[in-house]
Amino acid sequence: GDMVGFNRWRKTAEWKRNVGIVSAALRRFLELAGSPKWSVAPFDKSAESVKRAEFANAQIRGLATPWRTVVQVAALSRFDGFALQEWTAKLLATGPYKGWYGLADVACRPPQTIERWDLDPGGAVLGVVQRSPQTNEEIPLARARLVYSRDLPITDSPDGVGLMRHVAEPIREMQALRKQRNEGFVTDLNGIPWIQAPIQALRAQIGQKVGNKVWTEKDVEAALAPLKTFAKNHVRTKETALLTDSAPHLDVDQKATSHKLYSVDLLKAGASSFKDQNDAIRDMVWEIAIVLGVEYLLTGSKGDGSLAMATQKADDFYMLVIGTLNALAETFRRDLLTWLWILNGWDVETVPELTFDKLEFANVAEVVRSLFASFTGAGVTLSRTEEDLELVNRILAHYGLPPLAPEDPEMAAARREDAANAAGLGRRGPPKADESVDVQLDDDEET
Repeated sequence: GDMVGFNRWRKTAEWKRNVGIVSAALRRFLELAGSPKWSVAPFDKSAESVKRAEFANAQIRGLATPWRTVVQVAALSRFDGFALQEWTAKLLATGPYKGWYGLADVACRPPQTIERWDLDPGGAVLGVVQRSPQTNEEIPLARARLVYSRDLPITDSPDGVGLMRHVAEPIREMQALRKQRNEGFVTDLNGIPWIQAPIQALRAQIGQKVGNKVWTEKDVEAALAPLKTFAKNHVRTKETALLTDSAPHLDVDQKATSHKLYSVDLLKAGASSFKDQNDAIRDMVWEIAIVLGVEYLLTGSKGDGSLAMATQKADDFYMLVIGTLNALAETFRRDLLTWLWILNGWDVETVPELTFDKLEFANVAEVVRSLFASFTGAGVTLSRTEEDLELVNRILAHYGLPPLAPEDPEMAAARREDAANAAGLGRRGPPKADESVDVQLDDDEET
């Protein structure tokens, strides 16, 4: 079948390029998957952990393949069933991490080039054999060198299932319906020009004297030429017009009939099934969109739906992307950072977590309004403490605004004292020499 072996990848690649709803879903998914900023958080607050986290961040930013592309390739496992990338290391000869092993690249190994899987008796992946696209040679790749991401565990097969397999049947049906509809358009008689002319009568005049000349075949062709030209080039423009003789046909008694010698009409066929076919095609597109999670793109296409519904469905799609990235964060930690720690002789129990900025997927203005409304309702106020500034500065950074600097303690104290003095709540002056204190009494309290 077309979903077995190499044919599977050839066919799904064709669908990704040529089936509009699949292309739209794939591009939106990959753009969103590649948009967040990633970082490695220190395992703990020790200076050693902080330095190692900084080192790991420098490695993912300095790869030959951009980290954004590494994430997008891994995210393709959701569509293809699995994704493989091979990492390569390098010994750092200069800089603050001299003598450490870093990452040179994380390169894609396309699924269509994977010939065989090497599995242990329990089904765990030990490696793969890749067919080189350049030399056609088989190249064994050990599992330890691979970043291996896989779709949901619907099957025990290491190459997974993937969304493209789920939409295979709906796509076939949709394409068959489109082919049938398009063939119907080509063979539909509606709108075809129907031109009538006295061809037999004209040919009967060949060899006879008509006017001042004897008619020939060329004269017949010249008489029919305007009608043939119209039949060949009948696309309507503002200059399109056709002038014909209005003389009527004569019956056997040489009396005029209601039929003209020359006439031009358009054929009119019976009712067609194009509407039903278009509705069926639309249903297939909708089914494909539901499987791919992008039915929000079609909301309102039939005149129904609402903005709230479209927003909710779009949020659902964002959650699918976030779920994929959460899984990839663990994959990168397992298949990339762990080996980086092993190469450098560090304790694998201290391998840190990779995180991505989930704020990329949020309506930040709505989040800020909701967040601060909750703070206000709970009587919580934000200050310029380190923890509060981290939250505020992340929001500012999302809008491309500069971060707030920590507040100087002395300046903060002076500002509070000025505010207290302005409210009449400032500090009182020193007591007088006799240690008495003046008290201002109201008039009704004086004696």
